Amino acid sequence: MTPGVHLSENIHHANRDNFKTLEIGREARRVRANFGAGPAGIPVEVLLEAQRDFLSHSGGLSVVEMSHRSPEYKEIHFQAMEDLRSIMNVPSTHEIIFQQGGASTQFSAVALNLCQTDDCVGDYVLSGEWSRKASEEAKKFCKVNIVNDQDAPLDTSLFVNSCPKPEEFRFSKNASFFYYCDNETIHGTEYHEVLTHSNPDVPIVIDAASNFISRPIDVSKYGVIFAGASKNVGPAGLTIVIVRKDLLNRASPKTPAMMHWKTLAEHSSLFNTAPTFSIYMAGLQLKWTKRLGGLEIVEKLNMKKSNLIYSVIDNSSGFYSCPVTDVASRSRMNVVFRIMGGEVELEDQFVAEAKIDNMIGLGG
Repeated sequence: MTPGVHLSENIHHANRDNFKTLEIGREARRVRANFGAGPAGIPVEVLLEAQRDFLSHSGGLSVVEMSHRSPEYKEIHFQAMEDLRSIMNVPSTHEIIFQQGGASTQFSAVALNLCQTDDCVGDYVLSGEWSRKASEEAKKFCKVNIVNDQDAPLDTSLFVNSCPKPEEFRFSKNASFFYYCDNETIHGTEYHEVLTHSNPDVPIVIDAASNFISRPIDVSKYGVIFAGASKNVGPAGLTIVIVRKDLLNRASPKTPAMMHWKTLAEHSSLFNTAPTFSIYMAGLQLKWTKRLGGLEIVEKLNMKKSNLIYSVIDNSSGFYSCPVTDVASRSRMNVVFRIMGGEVELEDQFVAEAKIDNMIGLGG
């Protein structure tokens, strides 16, 4: 069953500030609360700052006009990296890479960068649609072992009610990496603790696209963390990869240069023309996060807001229902629910009336 109505990955940005009026020249527009899965809502404060800077950021030049090799842009570029390292407490053992292509490009890049031959094995947790897509893509470049259900077809409808349980995992003995999706957008499930492999030497790879910078995590426990920016860190166009430096020498010789983490790291993510405006916007949002108080405050806000919504659902006498019945598996980023067990007409009415009230992106 596919949940019918979604709330945002970016739930911590969907607040009353999003209903403010922005002055754009002599015109004004009312900002709607965007609960969409992505591109998701951006804080009004960040949008206003970008608006002020758009025509003239440095000496009369817009960011979108800057050469990616200019001193003006490099200051933006490296400041964004520094702020991300500070916010997430990224240790010196890890590189931060800015890429293009969206998080889905990393479905291939992970296998290519961590498997020198096609005989390498990647252990994958199949927890929903995004981990299914990742495992299918990886099969082009390595062998894939589904740790939670090797014998069954890749049926993601099995994971509506809860996340797969670690005690059920069956790992391969020769895995090159262990991969899982930390938050399954469509299913509304999320792991709230780091998963580990039976072999502590196997690097852990997480797709953090939809819960990136939503809470503090211990980056040192992961070999690779990747996320598209359009969920929680700004507009589409930027993909962030955090990779442990000792893993940069494991790539297949057929890895394209634009997907080769070592090549990009050696060039400080300026191997080619970077997505300059997306990086600039991410930098603004990272500064906003720091002003807010960092990820500890962001996590508290996410918990408060998601708990409030789940409380309404669970105490509605069945009018609303959440298909994720395992409370420990419920996502703080994507609150999925049905109305009267999936009454399509009522759900369509809910989405339509929410739009009238300036709430968009709620339809599943």
